[in-house]
Amino acid sequence: MHPFHTTKFLENITLLSVKKGLEMAQAKEFDISVGVMVATGTNDEEIAKARDACKAQIGFYGSTPAYKVVLEQHGWEDIQPELNSLTKKGLWQDIPNLISDEILESIAVTGTPDEVSNIIFDRYGSIASRIAPSIFSGDPEVTKALITSLKEKL
Repeated sequence: MHPFHTTKFLENITLLSVKKGLEMAQAKEFDISVGVMVATGTNDEEIAKARDACKAQIGFYGSTPAYKVVLEQHGWEDIQPELNSLTKKGLWQDIPNLISDEILESIAVTGTPDEVSNIIFDRYGSIASRIAPSIFSGDPEVTKALITSLKEKL
């Protein structure tokens, strides 16, 4: 699954489509791999910087008309044309300002490596066989800490 999603979108759209496809194929098993945007760091400053970078990525995806369906699940579809307009004008620096903390937290997972690891397992443990994190950190040690924390939960 693409990382631009929310749990509500997965439940209402994606997983229903997967279930329907499995029924049509008369299949019983299907591994789901979920892309997850992760904004992480070891302190508030690092996490804030990662959150800003993640908001920019979410805004980029949100600007794409094909992804409007994700925003519609929450009543956020009105920002899609605004985001699209900003990209067309090359005003990339303004895009993160349209992404609220609510949108960020619904699409991405944010916090320290241990917090992120817990949220990932809570959010996707019953859905995914695998996760594919896109880590917004920039610090290899933070990435290592996150991977270690995820492995400890397996």
